[in-house]
Amino acid sequence: MRLFRFGLWCVLFAIGCKREEVPTAGALRVDLTYATFRPGCLTLKAQDQADPSRFTLQEVALGQEPAPSRTVKVAVFRKEDWSRRLVLTATAYERSCAEQNPRQVDAQTLEAEVPAEGIALVSMALRAEDLDDDHYVKVSQGGTDCDDDDPAVNPGILDDCDGKDDNCSGDESDAPGVIVYYADVDGDGYGNPATRQASCVQPTGTATNGLDCNDTNAAVRPNQRELLCNGQDENCDSVADDSFDVSRPCTTALGCSGAWACTPDQRASQCVSPETPRNWYVDEDGDQRAGRSVGPGCVPPVAGAVDRQDDCDDSSPFAFSGGTERCDRLDNDCNGQVDEVGCGSVAWRTIPGTGNTEWRALAAYADGRAWVASPTGALAHVAGGVATAYPDCAGQWLSAWARPSDGRVFLGSEDGRIATHAVTGGVDCSTAGENTSTGTSSQINGLVGFENGASTTLFAVTSNGRIYRWTYPGNAPPVELAGLGANLRSIHGTSPTNLLAVGVDSSSGVPRAFRFDPTGGVWVQESLPASLPKVFLRDVHMVHGQLAYAAGDQGVVLERSNGAWKEVTRLDPGGGPPPNIHGLTAFGRTAIYAVTNDKKVYLFNGSWSSVESLSWTPRAIDGVGPHDVWAAGSQGTVIRWSP
Repeated sequence: MRLFRFGLWCVLFAIGCKREEVPTAGALRVDLTYATFRPGCLTLKAQDQADPSRFTLQEVALGQEPAPSRTVKVAVFRKEDWSRRLVLTATAYERSCAEQNPRQVDAQTLEAEVPAEGIALVSMALRAEDLDDDHYVKVSQGGTDCDDDDPAVNPGILDDCDGKDDNCSGDESDAPGVIVYYADVDGDGYGNPATRQASCVQPTGTATNGLDCNDTNAAVRPNQRELLCNGQDENCDSVADDSFDVSRPCTTALGCSGAWACTPDQRASQCVSPETPRNWYVDEDGDQRAGRSVGPGCVPPVAGAVDRQDDCDDSSPFAFSGGTERCDRLDNDCNGQVDEVGCGSVAWRTIPGTGNTEWRALAAYADGRAWVASPTGALAHVAGGVATAYPDCAGQWLSAWARPSDGRVFLGSEDGRIATHAVTGGVDCSTAGENTSTGTSSQINGLVGFENGASTTLFAVTSNGRIYRWTYPGNAPPVELAGLGANLRSIHGTSPTNLLAVGVDSSSGVPRAFRFDPTGGVWVQESLPASLPKVFLRDVHMVHGQLAYAAGDQGVVLERSNGAWKEVTRLDPGGGPPPNIHGLTAFGRTAIYAVTNDKKVYLFNGSWSSVESLSWTPRAIDGVGPHDVWAAGSQGTVIRWSP
């Protein structure tokens, strides 16, 4: 059986066939015609009709520049073992078949039988339109030319921003210099990223920024602070409420750990903590028990604060939880009862043997021990209920302070001199080697001192507004610290850097109080209540560092608490003008004692009451505690209240 061949293709009219190539056995001559376009590729497929798995596909050579219409003659020989019945398929492609997925623009399929001898003629025709002859078939014919009337528009053209789709990509988005726009429905200048479109001209209702996370709400856009604390992302940074620091750790004003959360009105955020604040207390009176509240908090509001209150009266170092109850008119053990230890009635006792003079100065320094001094030169020491006079100490004494360690007394005179005397006696007040003169003849109305080992520092105030410091022992005279333009009557304090002085303005008659400022080493005039009458402030007593009392004429009593002065209930028993207060001592807010010109001793424990009526005029009062209170005055009288 002869071998049939398929694959010897001969373009008969173009190049002719050599004689030896003209088939002597049966063959097909296929006249393959294409019209109105220049195909980039033509193929002819021959398939055995009896066995479709047998086929041959061959690209038809067209030359480098095929004509727009042409007939190509192709010879087809039968292959060995094939049947004579073949299925022929001619296909035209817009571009080269070497391209990936070449675009088919036309195809024709027909059946043909290869003759046993000779040549059978088969005609096949392909048609597609390329009217502008730019080698691209119009889109409606299966090609890619979107404008077959313009040879400058086809997929092979480089697009340009000229207002038309030069390369048939669908738009000008691939043109050099094109800008990407996004639909901006809400008109806030930011577009929806899902509506990306490239264009040479900005379309209406678009924006160049495509970061709008909500294009239906103009209030939601990038590059702004969150508008509301509402759990929504209003600045399009993918984090809700980030402008309000929601969920970030924070600390409340009370020191509690928490996190920022939205306020109910959604306009701000606040630090919210699951912790419950505790109440905190400080020891203000120095008795090692905390009693004054400094407010709630999760941490101590001030240094040294504790979260337990074990002092029922933090104004007095003589009352605290765990204290020992004694007869002193205070609730020492904080059990809600006063003097429940069987005190009975405690009377004021007169100290005998103190002479017939007017005691102006009184200095108690230990239980049952005190000094009294007179402007007439009298000086006496009281111990064990017995007074011992010291006639060797001549001076017009107006003020006194005694050293707690050994009882040595320091005296201020009417002529501006400071003197000292030991309890043991035998030493004249004008101690050899001591320079005791202030250099002024003005009265020394008040004294207070502080021990530092063997040395004692005295502070004195005078009627002409001077404040002096004198160091004992030593050869140096008293040093003037300030001239305040006031008639100063008293000075007191808890340390050399915590001092108060009181009196009256020398010109206006307005009461005055001064505080020593250790920072600048100066004395500062303090603000007193404006409602005070023009009176002398005659005495001041500091209970502890944060509490002091001052008193004067017309029953005026002032309290200084944590740096601020206020008036305490005025001492006014009624039945006449309020008495003038000559002296005051205090051991807490409910243990204030005063002596007055109406010959009485008064106690303030929330209200004023007379605790002793006298036949003589008291001039001074002092004590080492609420259990041991002294008063002295005219007729050489000294009295003591103590269990």
